[in-house]
Amino acid sequence: SNNYITNTETDRVPGPPKELAFISLTDTFSEIQWLGPDDAGSGAISGYKIEIARPIGGAYEVVVADTGTVSTYYKHTIVSGPGVETCYRVSAINDFGTGNPSVEACIDRDTSILLFITEDGADYITTEDGDFITEE
Repeated sequence: SNNYITNTETDRVPGPPKELAFISLTDTFSEIQWLGPDDAGSGAISGYKIEIARPIGGAYEVVVADTGTVSTYYKHTIVSGPGVETCYRVSAINDFGTGNPSVEACIDRDTSILLFITEDGADYITTEDGDFITEE
């Protein structure tokens, strides 16, 4: 007989990364940053999966399946003209696989409003001369 033992307590993928945010969105690239997950799962985080959706509410496509680095910053060379809606989400990776994605971060260049969709509702951040300003 085949005796396979699966230990769900120890073989765990990471939890979702936190506080995903845009640093910048220009005509030729976007920059995002985030915090690592509270729960790395079983073993150290080895990389992150980056996904993009256009427009807001659109299907997500993989930008990078595995960054191969623990860096929580990513610069994406991509054209973003006026009126382009862009969302990103990020997932952490360890030896046991890829965890659930972060809450998405979205921006609409038409209105220059950056929208974070969080479990508690939406936070808005306005832009001025291309710099993000948090409205407390």
